[in-house]
Order: sequence, then C-alpha cells, then structure tokens
Amino acid sequence: MARAATMAGLACRPLRFGLVLVSVEAAAAHGGGALPWPLECQYLDSGLITWAAELSKRGAIAYLEAEVEAGEGTQAAVVWRNGARVFGPERRERGPINQALRELGVTRRGDADEMTALGLVG
Repeated sequence: MARAATMAGLACRPLRFGLVLVSVEAAAAHGGGALPWPLECQYLDSGLITWAAELSKRGAIAYLEAEVEAGEGTQAAVVWRNGARVFGPERRERGPINQALRELGVTRRGDADEMTALGLVG
C-alpha cells in the first residue's frame, strides 16, 4: 500500500520510493469484513476495496498478494488512484506485482525487478 496509509493512522513499514507497507490484517480493521471480491484476489473483500478507493484520493494505493510454495506460485495486484481502480485485479504466475509497483512510481535498477528495487525481495 502506498503513502496515503500513513495518513490513515495505520502502522506502516517504510519502503523505498516514499512508499509504505501495511498488512491486510491492519487494513481490514479499517474497512474489511464484507463480501469477498474477485477470484483474482483471495484476501481482498468489498470493505477493503471501498476503503482503498477512498484512501487513494490522498495518494495511490495498491493491494499486493503472492502465494509461493516450493518455488512455484501466483501473484495478484490491484491499484487505485484518485478514488478509481487504475490497474487490475490481475492474477498470474509472474508480473502483476511489478506492474502495480510501476503504477506507484517504483523504477527498476539494472537487472533487478521492481519488487527487488523496492526492497520486498532480497
């Protein structure tokens, strides 16, 4: 999730590029608990969607999800800006998280992808 989360009073982990990370559990306390949303995003519900859309009026916000087991997995992502969804929901084996991070202004360095440049993976 992006900068706007700090303005919502959430406990955040600072990241590079002026972004912050908020757990789904922390965000759920502010808007979650309603009907599940698209199959692409297993943990995103309509309450979190409404909250994220509203919060994105103060700065872009992304929902990122990754499931990995034994080196194989999938990623899902959604990005909101100015109260509207601008990317996703998208789920694939590779790519949705990096594409969402690009929407937030994260840039690659050399051969590293956006997740590595942001410091999400080593």
